[in-house]
Order: sequence, then structure tokens, then C-alpha cells
Amino acid sequence: MKSRITHIVIIVVLIVVLSIVAIFIKDLFSKNDLQKLATTQEIANTLVNVPDAPQVGVKPEESNEDIITVKKGAIAVIDIPSVGIRAQVVEGTDDESLKNYIGKFDGCAYPGEYGNFSAAAHNNIYTEIFRNLHKVQIGSQVRVITRTKEFIYKITSVEKIEPTRIDVLNENSSVQEITLITCSDMAKSRICVKGTLVSANDI
Repeated sequence: MKSRITHIVIIVVLIVVLSIVAIFIKDLFSKNDLQKLATTQEIANTLVNVPDAPQVGVKPEESNEDIITVKKGAIAVIDIPSVGIRAQVVEGTDDESLKNYIGKFDGCAYPGEYGNFSAAAHNNIYTEIFRNLHKVQIGSQVRVITRTKEFIYKITSVEKIEPTRIDVLNENSSVQEITLITCSDMAKSRICVKGTLVSANDI
């Protein structure tokens, strides 16, 4: 009889001990889960509350506007939103200039001036700036941003020409036009895009 009572007592004690251990483990896991949840929530809150990193050339109070900055050494930025072209323009069309930039032809008019603002860039080597120039549609806009003004040109023609066609660079002092050129067909021809000035705004 005593032996049976002893067994029952031991079983009851084991049940109580196991229950206490189970409750302790459950509480421990609950605390860990709460800590993890709190940490996750803190991280989420931090991510939500972190201000957007300032964009290059965009003032914090004007972050909704598309403000483009002309870098040191450049004379302008050409931006053709419809085909995703945007790059700095430098003086000259030598190999070194065209490796990373759009090059302005020597002697041609400057942006906004009467005459022919003419520029060229690569489309298949180095930065491939004018890779999508052939996709420009007549009527599309070309923005040319200098340090003081923004000029909007409207595309009037897009054509493939022979490399010998230098007449496209000719100046006409009675108009304000832009001419953009890049190679095509493995340099066997050229893409020539022309436009006329439709507006000029102070920056």
C-alpha cells in the first residue's frame, strides 16, 4: 500500500514539475517573440520614418520637381524624356569627350542661340548615351538645360543619312535649331535628329 502511495506522490510531483517547466518555457518563448516583434516593429518604423535620400541636383524643398544640375566642365544637359536620354554636354567631339559625354561641335551655336546647336554622342561603345536616339518621334521634346536657362526644342525630323552629309550641321542665323547625331549600321550611316526651339525659361 505504501509503495502504491509513494508512486502516486512521485507521479503527482513529476506532473507538477513538468507543468512548471512547461509554463516557464512558454513564458520564455512568449517574451522572445514579443522582443522580436518589438524589434521588427522598431525597424519598420525606422524605415518608414527615414526621409528620402536627396537626389542629385534636386533641392529638398522641391523634391517633386525634376531639377537637373549642369556639372563642372559641362555647358549644358540634354534631356529627352520620351526615350530615356539624359547626359552632360561638353565642348568638342574628340574621342576623349565622347567617351563619357555628349559633345558640342566646334563653332556651332550654343543652346538657345540663333543658328544650329549641334551635338553628337556614341550609341554602341563607352556610355552608349545616344543608344535610343533613333526611337525619338517627330513632335517629341528635347530639353536643354544650362546653368541659367531651360530650352525646349520640338523634334521636326528624324532620318538616317550618309556619313558624308555634313550639310546637316550648317548654320541658319534666322532659326534656333538643334541637331543631334549618332552612328548607325556599324558606322556606315548616321542618325540625324533635328528640332526647333519652342520655349526658353529662366531657371
